[in-house]
Amino acid sequence: MAVLGLLLLPGLSTAGPSDDVPTPQQQEQRIELLMRNYDFALSDPRPIRFGVPTVIILRNQDIVPHGFQSSALPTLRIRAQGEGLTAYGIGIEGFHVDPGKTLVLHFVPESNARLTFRCDLHPQMKGELFVLEIPSA
Repeated sequence: MAVLGLLLLPGLSTAGPSDDVPTPQQQEQRIELLMRNYDFALSDPRPIRFGVPTVIILRNQDIVPHGFQSSALPTLRIRAQGEGLTAYGIGIEGFHVDPGKTLVLHFVPESNARLTFRCDLHPQMKGELFVLEIPSA
């Protein structure tokens, strides 16, 4: 199981639950998550700020399709983009990413959370993201 930590620091953004899905024009934080060798791997661990538009880039580097599902996905206001695909809104349960393809997820982290995720096609592929808010001193 991949354990991936995302540290959320207080930001200056006023984004909240009532805001629209972030657009590419807003400043965003990027996290790249690789799917390879039937595992999830974080390519460049870095802290992200709470309340700031966040992008998770899912790159399937395997020769088979992989899934990305999380019980947290249906509660997030999310926009997903891939080759020939754009999905947005609340209630999205998961995605499949074909071999050699990339899926980009846009959302704004709104609260502390432990986001577990898995590949629904390969049960051994699991991971988790820790979304933490660090109070300012």
